[in-house]
Amino acid sequence: MKHKKNFIAKGVGADKRADTRPTPTRYVRGESAITLIALVITIIVLLILAGVTIAMVVGDNGILSRARESKSQTEIADEKERIQIAFSSLRIGKEAENDNSNIGAEELQNEINGDTDDTSVDGDSDLIVKYNKSGRYYAVLQDGTIIENGWIKTEEGITNGKVETPIQIGDKIGYNPGEIKESISLNKDETGYANLQNINLKNEGLNWIVIGVDDGKLLITTSLNVTESNVYLEGKIGYTKGIDTLNEIADLYGNGNGAEGARSITVEDINNVTGYNPETAKCDEGEIYGYGYELTYYWEGTSEYPTYKWKKGGEEQTGTLLDSHSSGFYWYDDNNVLYTSEKLTIESERKEITKLKNTRYYYYPQSLTTNSNEAGGISKETLIYTNLFNTGSYWLGSKCVFGNGRYFRFGLRAVSNETSGTCSVANSSLFNSNDTSISNGDLGVRPVVYLKSDINLKQNGENTWEIE
Repeated sequence: MKHKKNFIAKGVGADKRADTRPTPTRYVRGESAITLIALVITIIVLLILAGVTIAMVVGDNGILSRARESKSQTEIADEKERIQIAFSSLRIGKEAENDNSNIGAEELQNEINGDTDDTSVDGDSDLIVKYNKSGRYYAVLQDGTIIENGWIKTEEGITNGKVETPIQIGDKIGYNPGEIKESISLNKDETGYANLQNINLKNEGLNWIVIGVDDGKLLITTSLNVTESNVYLEGKIGYTKGIDTLNEIADLYGNGNGAEGARSITVEDINNVTGYNPETAKCDEGEIYGYGYELTYYWEGTSEYPTYKWKKGGEEQTGTLLDSHSSGFYWYDDNNVLYTSEKLTIESERKEITKLKNTRYYYYPQSLTTNSNEAGGISKETLIYTNLFNTGSYWLGSKCVFGNGRYFRFGLRAVSNETSGTCSVANSSLFNSNDTSISNGDLGVRPVVYLKSDINLKQNGENTWEIE
């Protein structure tokens, strides 16, 4: 049988079969562009979030950094506490035995360590404690103060435990105070001097030298006065505000790398360098103006010339001031408060005015006495003598009071280069008890800069150091 071919006609009435092929996706114009932009934005947002998250975790101020810092601070607190407990225990033990001696390095090390070897301790008076595991150093002062990375003075020199060679008094430090204004103006309200003073300031050729330590910080000063011209102080204002004025000038030099601030050099700074002790030196002992002597002043009736008494060798001495105090007797207390006592109006009466103590002393650095020809102090051949005592006269930010047979004087201390070629640590009077003023101005200014306890110093040749 012949099979007939079945023909499906095209067009109307044709048999439609289901099309199982996938239907092509139809896109609207612009739809693909929107999708790509959304994708890019999403990626960018994710990257930003990832960056923020990473920064929060591992950044300089991130979670991990703060965790490490927190751990470090906890360890430091624990290390300080161990030192404090050991130091306090030793101090209490000494006080119980009426022992006023310093706590030594070996006994503090043994007290901290017990049966361990956690720390090593060095020093003479003030001490340096090193924790061997953490590598941290602490200065321990004899008053119990503990300073991380602090500086102390030992017989070998100045150290914070980290410098390989102790720093010596007089060593040079490569300190740069930064930009300094060219001049400063000082008026009468600041100095007591009638004329306005325009003081030019130096910032070139200043050698900065080490003069000691204070509260764990390294102290440096200049080998030259920083003022081109001298600063005049006078009278009551010079006495009460002079130190503030000196500190104002000095403070301009305390903003350099590694500095924590600055102030005027003081007589205590000089004495720490020279080794002079006014309590044991007893300048002018046996004289009415001897250091530490207390004078009691009186009005005797209507006299313009007050009388006084004091003790010499346990015996009472008396005298009458040679200068008139017709306008009253004037004096200052330790808080710069001015007092006045007017003379009596009744001839038969007697009235105590006040008690005043002499704090004046002077000495030569090469002798540590009032005789410039003696030896026993700092040799004139040394670098420290050249830099501190042979390069001009300057104010010291320290007060002194001085009673003699004429009046009682109030002033500031100074380093004075004399015409004879010698130099002395002296005094400069500004105001007298009979209400007369004195003007002094042949003196410059020297700042003392505090270097931070955590600075790193690198030796750069003999007796020279650089701040890293």
